[in-house]
Amino acid sequence: MKIEQEKCVGCGGCVNLCPVDAISFIDDRAVIDEAACTDCGTCAQVCGVAAPQQ
Repeated sequence: MKIEQEKCVGCGGCVNLCPVDAISFIDDRAVIDEAACTDCGTCAQVCGVAAPQQ
């Protein structure tokens, strides 16, 4: 998964729910550690602006 930075509003919902702690914040935007991400889709399910993309 990747985050489309221009869509991310920095709400933090994905960070708190990622089961493998692969998401962090840089400059008030979510960033996914692609090496740690398991592509479970949890971030995409909770994102209200559809920022996470495969």
